[in-house]
Amino acid sequence: MKKTKFLGVITLICICFGIALLTDLPKFLKYQKGDIKDFDTVAAGELKKGDLVQGTIDITDGCIAENEQTNKTMGIETSKRTTSRYYAVYMYNDMYILYETGNKEQYETLDKLADECEVYYDSLNAAYDEEGEDVDLSKVKAPETTMEFTAVVNEMPDDLTAIFRDWYGEGFENDCETVMLTYSDFSSYLRFVIIGAGCVLLGIIFLVLTIISWRKGKQFSY
Repeated sequence: MKKTKFLGVITLICICFGIALLTDLPKFLKYQKGDIKDFDTVAAGELKKGDLVQGTIDITDGCIAENEQTNKTMGIETSKRTTSRYYAVYMYNDMYILYETGNKEQYETLDKLADECEVYYDSLNAAYDEEGEDVDLSKVKAPETTMEFTAVVNEMPDDLTAIFRDWYGEGFENDCETVMLTYSDFSSYLRFVIIGAGCVLLGIIFLVLTIISWRKGKQFSY
């Protein structure tokens, strides 16, 4: 009976793990078909949950929120680490959208871009504040940093929506997307689908072995 229980546990673990990995199957199928939205040309309100998006970020107002994970030892807080950041990103359809990423290299790139954008806004405002009808834009320094990305569209949690609304202020409903972009490596989908299918297949094999073991146990119990 111990062997049967052990096989049953292994079967359950394999099938559950496989099903979890196969949640990437719909995204993989979209990726295979080339069903990917272009961030640079997408219309306002066009993005829906589950859409795949790729493009270039070249304007951001920086990080407006982040997730932190607290590590504890014996119930005592020992450290914290950032698991993801949310950046307010400008789109060419005149909308703002949140971009979620846990990639440290992207943190650095987006933070650098946010600094460049701040300098750009300040120099642009200074140029228009000068007296006279002719505006001298020669001293206006446009952002130079850009970041190519791939992402999947997700629903925005209520607490994050509240932060985004407070950050933007009046006009949020008309000028901000109510979904968000989450960084996703499209090339990983095939790997997860293959591993997931393998786990499910392995689970089926262990299920057969569990049934065989259970039947043998029933026979010897008489």
